Amino acid sequence: MILTSEFIFWLTIAGILAVYSGYPLLLCMLARVQRRHSIDDTIPTVSLVISAYNEESVIVKKLENSLAIHYPQKHLEIIVISDESTDSTDQLVASFANRHIVLYRQEPRAGKTSGLSRFVPETHGEIIVFSDANSMYEPDAIRKLVRNFADPNVGYVVGQQRYEKDCAEISVAESLYWKYESWLKERETRLGSVVGGDGAIYAIRRSLF
Repeated sequence: MILTSEFIFWLTIAGILAVYSGYPLLLCMLARVQRRHSIDDTIPTVSLVISAYNEESVIVKKLENSLAIHYPQKHLEIIVISDESTDSTDQLVASFANRHIVLYRQEPRAGKTSGLSRFVPETHGEIIVFSDANSMYEPDAIRKLVRNFADPNVGYVVGQQRYEKDCAEISVAESLYWKYESWLKERETRLGSVVGGDGAIYAIRRSLF
């Protein structure tokens, strides 16, 4: 059998459509049998890890937002990993040192993953919560994340990121795709797992990092 370029093209299109339509349909069918896990308002120690690179325009707002989170201060540490920022990010973070925010600077610049691998072992929380510098949390966000870890079978928890309505940088197409992703995660959650995390808001047990 000789495969023509036209046949391969349509076969590829069919494969893409199968993924974007077949997988959601499968989730809808399987999610009818919902797996439930225990939730408890326990207060484990938490390390909020904020990744940053040249974030001088938002880092102060992010740190103030983090300090306003409704979580016992003695159980929450806040650290910023700066990937060799060249603007005033590091100086701004350092100005919060008297409010118990810790700055780690990665040199030379090596990327977010490298920074996390290098500095997360320096943290102390039972639960590690990962965030980006431009992601603002609701006051109860961390409480809602960590309460799921009352179930020992839960290894990591993903939050839901929502774009601000006046965010001009987000296109209509990207917004629709993000709604689609959120919809998928909600159905995956009913099965007891999600396929991928969101770097803006997700938590993991230290033992699994």
